[in-house]
Amino acid sequence: MGKAKGVYMKLIIAIVGAAAGTASAQVNVLENPGFESGSLAPWYQHSDFGGAEDWNVTGADAHTGSFSATDLGNKLIAQDFDPIPTEDILELSGWVRNPESSVNAFFFAYSDGSDEQWTFSHSSTDGTFF
Repeated sequence: MGKAKGVYMKLIIAIVGAAAGTASAQVNVLENPGFESGSLAPWYQHSDFGGAEDWNVTGADAHTGSFSATDLGNKLIAQDFDPIPTEDILELSGWVRNPESSVNAFFFAYSDGSDEQWTFSHSSTDGTFF
């Protein structure tokens, strides 16, 4: 059987946190950000705009660690977390590999009901850090 085609993702949302009298530290607010548990949860498939395979975790094509998430089609994967003041956000980043499509997107939904989508072109069999 050939290698699975699709997208792998590892997302990081880091914030700066400091307690009184201590140095700042980076904290990833996502749970299971690189699918290290071997499970999709607490990620979930938010939207399905078509395609052959829903989001799932695989050990066949991990960027780092043992697992990654993949899908075939135009599907949105999401994770909900408590709101973070924008001035506390240090980094929003992720690894993407998508040999099947040149258009990818990160979608952000904010606690005030607004949302934003960042689209980028990428079609590669190699992972790219964004």
